[in-house]
Amino acid sequence: MLNDIYVAKQGDRLDVIYYKYYGNLMQNNYSSGYNAFIMANSHLLPYPPVLNGGEIVYLIALESINDDDKVSALWD
Repeated sequence: MLNDIYVAKQGDRLDVIYYKYYGNLMQNNYSSGYNAFIMANSHLLPYPPVLNGGEIVYLIALESINDDDKVSALWD
């Protein structure tokens, strides 16, 4: 589920790019989260943690979990 792309600037890091576009993983209740973001950008993993600039970073659509979607136990 690709939504957009970001062209990295010199000195960018994947974790900082993630935080800039998606915020805190737990705060936004994303089910896919950082792991899905990293999988979509696995082509960047051979690079050092700090990007040189010009690399394409894929910004994926993350699904949000509503409290209504949680499964409850029988006696909750």
